[in-house]
Amino acid sequence: MTVAKGAFGKKVIQIIKPTKKKVAVLVVIALAAGVFVVYKKVQENKQAAMSDDAVQTDLVTRGDVEVTITGSAAVEPNERYEIISMVSGDIISSPYEVGDYVEKDAVLYQFDTSDTDLNMQKQEIALQQSEMSYQDALEELDKLQVTAKSSGVLSDLNCKVGDEINANETIANIANSKMLEVTLPFNQSQIDNIYVGQTATISSSVHMSSVTGTVTEKEANPKAQADGSSLYDVTISFENPGAFTAGLVVGGEINGMISPGSGTVQYSDEGIVTAETSGTVESLRYKNGDYVEEGAVIATLSSSTIDNQIENSRLSYENSELTMQQSRESLEDYSIKSPISGTVLTKTAKAGDTIDKTNSTEILMVVADISKLKFDLEIDELDVSKVSVGQQVSITSDALEGEEFIGEITNVSVEGTATNGVTTYNAEVIINEPGNLRPSMNVDASVIVESATDTLLVPTGDIRTVMGKNYVFVKDASEDDQMPQGQRPGQMQEGGDAGEAPEGMGDAAGGPPAGMPESGGETAPAADENAQTGTQRGGNTPTAPEGFTAVEVQIGVSGDDYTEVLSGVKEGDIIQRISATTSDSSSMMMGGMGGMSGGMGGMGGGASMGGSGGPPSGGGGAPSGGGPRG
Repeated sequence: MTVAKGAFGKKVIQIIKPTKKKVAVLVVIALAAGVFVVYKKVQENKQAAMSDDAVQTDLVTRGDVEVTITGSAAVEPNERYEIISMVSGDIISSPYEVGDYVEKDAVLYQFDTSDTDLNMQKQEIALQQSEMSYQDALEELDKLQVTAKSSGVLSDLNCKVGDEINANETIANIANSKMLEVTLPFNQSQIDNIYVGQTATISSSVHMSSVTGTVTEKEANPKAQADGSSLYDVTISFENPGAFTAGLVVGGEINGMISPGSGTVQYSDEGIVTAETSGTVESLRYKNGDYVEEGAVIATLSSSTIDNQIENSRLSYENSELTMQQSRESLEDYSIKSPISGTVLTKTAKAGDTIDKTNSTEILMVVADISKLKFDLEIDELDVSKVSVGQQVSITSDALEGEEFIGEITNVSVEGTATNGVTTYNAEVIINEPGNLRPSMNVDASVIVESATDTLLVPTGDIRTVMGKNYVFVKDASEDDQMPQGQRPGQMQEGGDAGEAPEGMGDAAGGPPAGMPESGGETAPAADENAQTGTQRGGNTPTAPEGFTAVEVQIGVSGDDYTEVLSGVKEGDIIQRISATTSDSSSMMMGGMGGMSGGMGGMGGGASMGGSGGPPSGGGGAPSGGGPRG
């Protein structure tokens, strides 16, 4: 449609009817423009796909690697004691307050002990009485042994085993045969010249011998004789020479004064053997005529009555002793001492308060050793074998930003705790120098369980494990030589000049991109997946992508990010990065677009529906001669 000016300046509208040829030209122009837009989009997608498909790489480096176990917990005092009272009563003293430092065995609370002291005095008296009764019973036991009160010859033994003996009953006599004595008379004129201790001579007409003795006794009162005279008895003791016996009639003289009479020899020390208590004769150790020493046991008696008295007395004494011991221990409870050296954390009772132990277990005070702090670190069952006593622990706290503390594992529990199918073990950690840390603060802890320094490292994710063996894909040396100058591993080659299709996107002559069909409607076969992912193709060795070789490596310490390599690679080797994946969607989309653009190109050429898939001839402009006509 054209507009022209007619006469008188009026606008005249002239409508030109388009021909068939003009309509065809307009359609071709529109199609060419659409093909150009599609081509540009395809080129962008192809470039992005090529970037995604590029094999990304990492370098084998040298450095340090650590494997750590981490956890969080709240710290608590190394030792903590809650002080409670074991007795009821009034508190008369409590010198320590919250925050005070106390030494071990310092008295924290002193209770009134007046009532307890009185009871202890009564128990002390009862104990003494029980002890006396027990000693008396033991003395009765000693009386069951019948002993000789002097040395001599045993005679007149009148009992046998099994006989019942009463208390104070005489069972035998003992005479001292080594010492003899005789009593001789002396007249009035003689007695005045005789004194105790004077030497005397004893003579025997039977043995025609004499022996020397000593005056041991002088009677002060005379004895009247039948002829009217008076005589005084003088006792003379002498040692038995062996020939003299009891009953022998002898004479004697003292200092030349001859006794007017004679006397009969007797044992000088003769006594009786008496049972001091009643009992049954259990045994006899001597018989008549035996010589016995003083203190020798002649007979042994038994008495169930005495046995029972002893047992009852013993039990009564022990009971009193235990009661007294319990009272002493109870008295110690009236003085509550600190079990450790530490700091008073809390205090709820003070001097003047009355504590009723029967109705409550009130905590009077809390004392803790905060010179060291501790906490439990939960260790997973998979890691517990890596943890041992003595390992150091690195500790931080959000409450003390910038400060780091060192702890030490002092115990690893033998028994674990299972929760939801996972078992954990507690490792006790002691912080010997807690600094500004306080009880109940939350801390984060990490334990280095494995480490290696100045060693070869590769990213942990770049290692492939096949049949228990570890591999990395090492870039072939020849590939580096063929890379364009300035290109680095893991980067794409830059595209060509403006207006030139990048390599693989079709040549200048309009040829199809690599992997695309020469005619629309078909799709190129996909690349071998094994070459893309490095999975095992055959045998036990994984198949590396083109330009790479699968190399078996021996690994050491393995962390989340990096793993130590002991052999197989060297520093600076280039290895494939496993995390780089290939996007197939871009190539598939570009293949579909290629068929479509080929059809458009054919329309641009005006003849074939195939074609190169490039832009229409003439750079996408309108076909020759396609302008409007007048």
